[in-house]
Amino acid sequence: MRVAIVGWFYRGGNPDLSQYAADQLEEQGVDITKIGPGMARWDRIKEINKVDVVYAISHSCSWRFFGLTKVLGKKTVNHWIGTDVLCALTDKRYRWKAKITSLFLDKHLAIAPHLVQELGSIGILAEEIPLVRQPIPNTLRPPDPIELRALAYLPDEWEEFYGASVVYQLAQQFPQLQFLIVGATRKRQTNLPNVSSLGLVPDVDMNEVYKMAPVLIRVTQHDGLPAMVLEALANGNQVIYSYDFPYCYRARNFEEAAACLEKIIANGCPINYEGRRYVIENYDRQIASKRLLAALSTA
Repeated sequence: MRVAIVGWFYRGGNPDLSQYAADQLEEQGVDITKIGPGMARWDRIKEINKVDVVYAISHSCSWRFFGLTKVLGKKTVNHWIGTDVLCALTDKRYRWKAKITSLFLDKHLAIAPHLVQELGSIGILAEEIPLVRQPIPNTLRPPDPIELRALAYLPDEWEEFYGASVVYQLAQQFPQLQFLIVGATRKRQTNLPNVSSLGLVPDVDMNEVYKMAPVLIRVTQHDGLPAMVLEALANGNQVIYSYDFPYCYRARNFEEAAACLEKIIANGCPINYEGRRYVIENYDRQIASKRLLAALSTA
C-alpha cells in the first residue's frame, strides 16, 4: 500500500505528529510520500496520483483538496489530534468547514477516546487510533520514593491552558509536597518555596524526573493524547488527569484535583502497576503502528 501523508512534519526543528505517523507506517513496510505545506499544487497532484490513500493529520487539508483526491479515485482519511477538535467544538466556521470536508472523507480517526466522543457530539464519527510519538519507556519507579513530589507541564504562553492556576493552588494547599515544573523557560512569579522549575522538556532526563516525582498533575482545558500521561503510567506513577483514562484519577478543577491528591497521599502513593500494564499492552509503538495500518487499509 502506498500512502501520502499531508501535514507538518517538523516545526522549530522538532518532529511533529505527521513525522511520527510516517515513522510508524514505514516500520510496517508502507511506501510513504510526504506532502508538506510548502509543496506546489501541481506537485501535490503528481504525488497523489502515485498513492492509494491520502492521509491528513490534524485537518491539514481543505474540502477542495479532498474533493480533488476523490476525483482522482483515492481513499481519504483525516486524523484528529486535539486542538483541531477543540476548534470544531468552539468555532462555528471551523465546524462548518469540517462538516463540508467530511463529505469527501472515507474515514475519520482520532488519537484519544475523549476526542472520539467530542467529535460524535457534533455528528462526526471517528475511530480511536493513537499516534505514539516514541517507544514507551519500560522502566519502573522505586517503590518507596525518598520524598513525595508532584510533576506538572506548564509551557510559556500556555501555562493557564495547561492548568497553572490549579497547580499553584495545589502547591499552596499541600506545602509538604514538592512541585516540579517542566516546559517553562521563565520562572513564574511565586513565593512558594515548594515549587521548582526544571526548564524545557528536551533539557531534562524525563525518566529521572518521573522517578523523582511519582505523581503527575495534568489538569488542562483540553487535550489530545499526551505522551507525559503514557510515560508517567508506564513508570508506575499516579496520574491526575482532566479526562477519563484507565488507571488515572479524573479532575477538572482545583477542588477535584485536591481531593485526588489527598487520596494518593493517604494511600502512600503506591506503584500504579495496573496503569503501567495497560499502557505497555495498549500503547506499545508496534501495536499502535499495526492499528494505524489496519485503519488505513480498510478506509
